[in-house]
Amino acid sequence: MRSIQKELLDVQEELDVHIDISGLLKFADFFPDGFFSDYLVQERINDSLAEVRSKQTEVNDIISGLRARLEKGKIELENMEIERIQLIEQYGNL
Repeated sequence: MRSIQKELLDVQEELDVHIDISGLLKFADFFPDGFFSDYLVQERINDSLAEVRSKQTEVNDIISGLRARLEKGKIELENMEIERIQLIEQYGNL
């Protein structure tokens, strides 16, 4: 995720990622094994999983936005190339 965050900075995008899984391990150390502690640990796992899925959705949205920007840039580049050729043809014969 840190790698993705770094790469996104190159394209002026941000993704706030902070998923605390170490707290889960500390939490499990304080409680003896049993139904209650298993339930609480499972809840923490589910919370972390939900956060990861949320971040995955954000990453997918950013990727979609970047793809759209790429396509727009390609079209703009093609139009500029056509305009450049037209200018060369128009003024190249002077």
